[in-house]
Amino acid sequence: MKKTVQVMARWSYVVKGFLFCGVATFAARMALGLSRKEPNQRQVLETLFSQPLGRFVLVLIALALSAHTVWRVVETIEDPYQKGKSPGGLLHRFTYLLSGITYGSLAVTTFKLVFGIQAGSENSKQLWVAQLLHRDGGEWLVVTAGAIMLTWALVQLKKAITQGLYKSLRIDELAYFWRALIRLIGAVGFITQSAILAGMGYYLFRAAWMKNPRYVKSIDDLLELVGRLPNGSNWLLLLAGGIFLFGLFMFIMARYFPLKVA
Repeated sequence: MKKTVQVMARWSYVVKGFLFCGVATFAARMALGLSRKEPNQRQVLETLFSQPLGRFVLVLIALALSAHTVWRVVETIEDPYQKGKSPGGLLHRFTYLLSGITYGSLAVTTFKLVFGIQAGSENSKQLWVAQLLHRDGGEWLVVTAGAIMLTWALVQLKKAITQGLYKSLRIDELAYFWRALIRLIGAVGFITQSAILAGMGYYLFRAAWMKNPRYVKSIDDLLELVGRLPNGSNWLLLLAGGIFLFGLFMFIMARYFPLKVA
């Protein structure tokens, strides 16, 4: 059972890498004016579904995402990396749980695509924020969600600065050039991920302040906003490159990260 969980967890990192690289590709094509498809993970899944053998591949992806969810729950409860119960340790374990919830939700969406079930609105975040804002004290729950996103962003930024994940990789046998390249990929990738999460957190705060759910932004909304800035195409290409590097680092994690179950 332990070995099975480890193998499935590694494949889940491969799927994460594929999804982030897909989002980056859509973002780059948008920046170059080659496509108007929304650069998000759901769009990647829907595009893949339309391809030959797409349904079969999506089943494999859904299983891998489900495995990732199980693995994150194991990390949260069992604490195999001994983060402990200090505030910092509990924070890291909480981000594991957030990752599990995020990709568990994406696994559900993938299964719905496979079985032809309506997956729901892409603006689901706006819908639940709208429901919260109509409740007494609901804006504080939205603020809490924004604080969680900003905290998650800070954790990702810490990973970029301290290079903790890079240092844990089993890459000693690689040449210095490749180790340096992996270090760079990880740093840029996690900085980009941190910026995206911080943007989502900021707009959750703004939605609560203005009491307007339309301020809630998903990753495709943020990328579209970047594209509207002066020299937006260049900024969007830069952001797409960072997302692509984050995806590459997930592939590296799948190969070289020392997974532990207990």
